Amino acid sequence: MLGIASLGASVEEARARQRYDELLVLVVLAGLLVAGVDLGSRRARRWLRAAP
Repeated sequence: MLGIASLGASVEEARARQRYDELLVLVVLAGLLVAGVDLGSRRARRWLRAAP
């Protein structure tokens, strides 16, 4: 489900136990993680292109 095995397992477990509050937190956490990595890679690419 997600690229991080432990996070994906936690999401599946929360869904199976019908803990939707926990599920929402985990999905938001996953989204923030993806956005953070994307932002970091964008900045790294910009920095590498600007390097002489």
